[in-house]
Amino acid sequence: MSVTVRFAPSPTGHIHIGNVRPALFNYLFAKKQGGNFVLRYDDTDVQRSKEEYAVGIAEDLKWLGINLIASKNSPSALHCMMQLLPS
Repeated sequence: MSVTVRFAPSPTGHIHIGNVRPALFNYLFAKKQGGNFVLRYDDTDVQRSKEEYAVGIAEDLKWLGINLIASKNSPSALHCMMQLLPS
């Protein structure tokens, strides 16, 4: 069985040690298990989110030696809840 782990920062600022630590632990766990590490941006704060921060986070992870297999936006909580409501 293959494992897939994710790192879901909010692109509202630069990456910091509070982000790096779980990203590194998840990446190393996935690597040891022969699995995948996915960068999945959290979009719950769209007003403060910026593309430049998303790009910067990906570049910083690459600089740290964390190889991404995928990068995508996660659906907002509101979007998920709307999907559950009857039409």
